[in-house]
Amino acid sequence: MHSTTVGVLPVETYRLILDSVPILCVDLIIKNPDELILLLRRANEPLKGRWWVPGGRVHKGELLEQAVQRIAREETGLQVGLIQPVGIREYHFEESPFGLTGGTHNVAIVFKCSVQDASLVVMDQQHFSWTLSEFLPEDFELQTFGVQ
Repeated sequence: MHSTTVGVLPVETYRLILDSVPILCVDLIIKNPDELILLLRRANEPLKGRWWVPGGRVHKGELLEQAVQRIAREETGLQVGLIQPVGIREYHFEESPFGLTGGTHNVAIVFKCSVQDASLVVMDQQHFSWTLSEFLPEDFELQTFGVQ
């Protein structure tokens, strides 16, 4: 990390938070009209070099749908629609952007979103390539919301 802040927090404060508690995130399954899924290749840990869905932490005071819209805009430049929660993911990454010995623990609510034209992707500094795929990454383990 080259910045002295992460969002509004000083890097050292954010590092302490990552080292202490799980982080609430949203992951976005963005589909185009052909039902293809937008995947981004990550430039940073965790999952550096891997294809993954857009996603990130929820800010304090931010509603989940607001977080989905913000992350889609910041990571891809896209405006998403038909935002629908579909499940959760809980994961522990051994790798972290700060080299924490205990890694990071994230809990993500996963949203399915639509976009009219995924060819308009404008990536942020966290990614270096994008593609459209028929499938989610192999180890994207989604616990779906189901009605019993």
